[in-house]
Amino acid sequence: MKFPSRNNFYCFFIFLFILFTGSTYKALSQPYLDVASVTYTYQQPFRNIEQPRFNTINQTIAYINVPLKIRKDYLLLTPTVEFLDVRFENSLNSYRSAQFTVSWLHQWKNEKWNTAFVAIAGSNGMKQNWFEDNTLQAGGAILSTFTKNENLKYKFGLYGNAEFFGPYILPLLGIDWNINQRLNLFGILPSYMTLEYKIVPGKFHGKISLDAETVSYRTPGRQFLRVNDNHLKMIYDFYLTKNIVLSAEAGHSVLRDFKFGMRQNSKTNYFNTEKLPDAFLLRAGLYFRVATSGK
Repeated sequence: MKFPSRNNFYCFFIFLFILFTGSTYKALSQPYLDVASVTYTYQQPFRNIEQPRFNTINQTIAYINVPLKIRKDYLLLTPTVEFLDVRFENSLNSYRSAQFTVSWLHQWKNEKWNTAFVAIAGSNGMKQNWFEDNTLQAGGAILSTFTKNENLKYKFGLYGNAEFFGPYILPLLGIDWNINQRLNLFGILPSYMTLEYKIVPGKFHGKISLDAETVSYRTPGRQFLRVNDNHLKMIYDFYLTKNIVLSAEAGHSVLRDFKFGMRQNSKTNYFNTEKLPDAFLLRAGLYFRVATSGK
């Protein structure tokens, strides 16, 4: 395994320090905090039963959130690991990701406003080149929340990441709306939006969710895989205890696009590759969840 040079580490952490003026937005935009989580996802398009298996995706993600209270503010430390196996028609490729996120949620004197800041450092690559120099990424965002009343919050901000296909910038617009005692709408567009209905409050909850993800992984050399994966799904949360949640999800990808490319001299070129069709997905997750609001 080749480790980054000292100069690259210096540049990397200087960039990380600058980006500490940004925010994590998904973990801090929900009416609960998942302190620990592990999920497994399987995706498979429709196919003839006599055909060999192809175009399947197996993904495992695990993370923990460590919250620290500092006066009226919170510091959140989040290490995350991901194992992604993608079977194209002619090959099986294994990708790996490790990220460390530092988030700071600041409460302003005007208690209707708070702002979350985050810095993200990580390595996205294939199994054989994980943590090499050119697999490092850094990013961050900033997300401000305006509390209109105890049932309605508006969120807006900006996200950016140094993807392998080039700088990736997204404006963020979100909501956290307690429609009634059983119905919640929350999320940050264009990343995700979730409608939650508490079928049996505190025991059995159902959700409809739309998730959108754009990420890149370094392949050997200067090439990369860009993933644009969008999921429309139903989610059922079973509260085994007050804090331990077993989640089952089923859905389908929408306008999914996996493509290989190379970036040189600030220009990105994509290659003609085999089409990865949209697919059905199944996901199981286990969470240690803590409510962050009275909803």
